[in-house]
Amino acid sequence: MKTRERSVMHLSDSGYHPDKSDLEQYFNLFLGANRPPFMPAGEGWHPAADMYETDSNVIVIVEIAGIDINDVELVLDKDHLHMRGLRREVPCRDKRQYHKMEVAYGGFERHFRLPSPVCADKVKAEYKDGILTIAMEKRPEPIKRKMRIRIQ
Repeated sequence: MKTRERSVMHLSDSGYHPDKSDLEQYFNLFLGANRPPFMPAGEGWHPAADMYETDSNVIVIVEIAGIDINDVELVLDKDHLHMRGLRREVPCRDKRQYHKMEVAYGGFERHFRLPSPVCADKVKAEYKDGILTIAMEKRPEPIKRKMRIRIQ
């Protein structure tokens, strides 16, 4: 009997998640978050993000071009940064005939487990040219409360 092997290495490099079906994995692999409306992703879209740390800070950079910053919420909860937002579709009075549809619209959520404890009162969030940069100063012990972060 011939068995089919799955290239886990290839899928893991592209964001493989063992809790999702193979079909969902392939849609995400080839279409990403930018799938047509007749194939909605159950989790919304996911803006690209980088997280790194320096000697004194944990930095999160999120690509959210075209979003009104008032539609974004950041919450720091102990060792997690939670982000939620909404990219609104540009209204159009005329009938549209798409030839390419790659921009994702609607709600999104991202959750980041921080690699180091941070100071709750020393967090700076700046939105410029479609990039949200959140800089959090490290601290020796984790915060014990939840707080909202103001974006400038």
